[in-house]
Amino acid sequence: MKHPFLILIYCLIALVSCQETNYSILKTSLKDIPNNHRSVELFPITEIYNPSDIYSIGDYIVVVNNNKKCNILYLYNRERMSFSRAFGLYGRAGNEYLFIDRSPKPNNDSTLFLYTDYINCSEFRINRDTIKEINKYRITNDISNNVIILNDSLVFNRTLQADHAFSIYNYRLRENQVSFGDFPDCPIKPKTDADRDNVCASSSVYNSDQRLLVTFYESLPLIRIFDMNAYKCLQEVELIDVHKQISSLDEYYDDKNVIYFSRPIATRDRIYVSLIDNQADLVPEQTSLLAMDWSGNITDKTGTAFFSLCTGEAFNDIAVFDLIRGVFPHISGRINSRFTANIIYCQPGIIC
Repeated sequence: MKHPFLILIYCLIALVSCQETNYSILKTSLKDIPNNHRSVELFPITEIYNPSDIYSIGDYIVVVNNNKKCNILYLYNRERMSFSRAFGLYGRAGNEYLFIDRSPKPNNDSTLFLYTDYINCSEFRINRDTIKEINKYRITNDISNNVIILNDSLVFNRTLQADHAFSIYNYRLRENQVSFGDFPDCPIKPKTDADRDNVCASSSVYNSDQRLLVTFYESLPLIRIFDMNAYKCLQEVELIDVHKQISSLDEYYDDKNVIYFSRPIATRDRIYVSLIDNQADLVPEQTSLLAMDWSGNITDKTGTAFFSLCTGEAFNDIAVFDLIRGVFPHISGRINSRFTANIIYCQPGIIC
């Protein structure tokens, strides 16, 4: 070999070229985003002591309870804002559930879809003050995070201890279709793959019409938009005027890290996400609800303590949009003997 150094230089150039960012980066200042304020209606409820999610299904609101000693689903009549009934129990019996997570696909006026028992999609029919499971089918091959049903055969999920951040699983053929996405560089430096999965934890939403996936990172002020035809990142959105992440790995596991994004909800036109921008073990006095279009432009924000989402034992606040009617129900409260919960309504199509 006559020119080993030339070959080495060529290899280095090729390696650097492969690692170059091939997507656009949009740096966004929240100071430039309009701030909206709306009055709300409060409807106190007393049946739930550890809510984890809330859905609007037809004429009803369904709240998922995370207290393993109580029923799972609590049904409220939307018009009267009154409690109707509770359904389901946690456990290992045939009619019980080990685990309940967020809806893996859009719901409709009568059906609620939930990711259950770590591997299944369960369909619940909501009708005349009753809840009934009408179907259940396996959609993952193992315990998965952030499961989203893309179509009648493919499922997206966030990987665990893998080379890529995300995976597409074909649940009809029961095989992995593709893995994609790198892990962003986080100021909290991981020591193991499990650490990396934790500090780079994210929540994604999907637009089936545009074939776009938008990912929000918990410990980074970062949003990524992926083209799900080519499985590649199209754009990064970075918030530039938020608290800096300066925590160590030990501080992360002690809940001393900054939490940024939490629980995004998607409609056909916009995405809504809670921006915490505060330390994980602290109750923030005020957080923001952001509205963003599918191109990565943050269009509105609402600053209010009602949109707090805290991971400590003292508080657990949840927010979700009615994807059908544009209404925003919200539930919040303390998880202790003085628990008081409220369902809050805003005008249709308007951020509170």
